[in-house]
Amino acid sequence: MDHTSLKYQLIQKDLKARIESGEFAEGSSLPSERRLSQDYGVQRETLRKALKLLRDEGYVAAVPGSGNRVIYHAQEPAESPSRMIAFIISGDMDRQAQLYHIQVCNYLEDYFRPRQINVLFAKLGSGEEMPSILTRTDRIYGIIWVSHIEERFLEEARKASIPCLQLASDYPLFPRINYADFAAGFDATKHLLSQGCRRIAFIGGIRGSVTRERYHGYLEALATYGLTPDKNLVIEGDWSYTAGQLAARRLLQQTPLVDGVLGSNDMTAIGALKTFQGAGLQIPQQIRVIGIDNIDEGKSCVPSLSTIAVSQKDIARTAYLLMLELLEGRPVPEEIIIPGHLIIREST
Repeated sequence: MDHTSLKYQLIQKDLKARIESGEFAEGSSLPSERRLSQDYGVQRETLRKALKLLRDEGYVAAVPGSGNRVIYHAQEPAESPSRMIAFIISGDMDRQAQLYHIQVCNYLEDYFRPRQINVLFAKLGSGEEMPSILTRTDRIYGIIWVSHIEERFLEEARKASIPCLQLASDYPLFPRINYADFAAGFDATKHLLSQGCRRIAFIGGIRGSVTRERYHGYLEALATYGLTPDKNLVIEGDWSYTAGQLAARRLLQQTPLVDGVLGSNDMTAIGALKTFQGAGLQIPQQIRVIGIDNIDEGKSCVPSLSTIAVSQKDIARTAYLLMLELLEGRPVPEEIIIPGHLIIREST
C-alpha cells in the first residue's frame, strides 16, 4: 500500500469514528473540505478519497451548497452485542499526531479479529464526560488508554473493574506499555552531534512522560559532548505540524542560527523542516533535522526525514498479548518498554 492510500484510509477511519461517537451528529454537515484538508495536513485530492469512502458506506451524502451531510443513523444495541476492546486516545492531541495511534489501532484490529473481538477507537479530551458505554462491562471487555488521559477516567474504569492497559503513560494505576523515550531522545541528539551539530534545538510535545523522557535524553546527549543546554533552543509544542512550523520561525530569528533540530515526534520535525526550506535554507547542508516515530509522512517528504523508529506493529502486538492475559485473569508485568532504532535518511 502506498503512502497516499494509507493516508486517506486513516482519515476515513478517523472521520467515521467521529461520526459514530456523535461528534458529527446525523443531519449536521462536516467541516468544509478546506478546513479538513488543513486539519489532516493533506491535499484536497487525498481528502476527497476519504470522503468518497464515507459516502460509499452510507455515512455522509454530498449536498449541493451544504458540503457533506451526515446521514449515519446510530443503531440501537443488538440483543447480543459484539465483544469490544476500547482504544482510547487523548482528544487534546492534534489530528495529525493521532494518525500514528490510528495505525496502532489498525494493527490491533487485525490481531483481535480472529477472536471475534472488535476494537472501538475513541477520543476523550479534557473536560469531557466519561461515555457510559466505557463503564458497561457487558459491552467493553477491556480498555487501552493512550497518552495523556485524565486520571478521573482511569479511576472510573478501575471502579468498574474493567481490565485496562496504558500506552505511552507513566500513571501507575494499570500495566503500562511505553517506548524507550529517553533512549530515543538521546540517540537522536547523539546522531546530530556526530554530524557536527552543536546548536541543537528541541521541539517538545504534549506534556507528559513521553515528551519529558525524550527531552531528558536530549539533555543527556548534550552533556556527553560537554555542551551546556541553551533554554532559547527548547520550544514547547503539541506534536503537530503547525507546532513545528511555529518553532522553526522562532528559531530563524535567533543568532547564531541553529544547526540541528530534534522534533519530539516526526510530524513536528516535518513542520520545522518545511519551514526551513521555505526560508531558503538547505537541508542537511545548513540545518539537520530528525524526528521520532517513523511515520509514513517522514518517509515520503523531501528530503526524507531521519528518525528514531518505534514500531506500531510491535506496540499493537504487545498490547494484544497483554490484554489476552488480563482477560484471562493472569498477572502481567507492570511495564514493558518497546525499543526504537535510528533510521538515517536525507534530512541529516
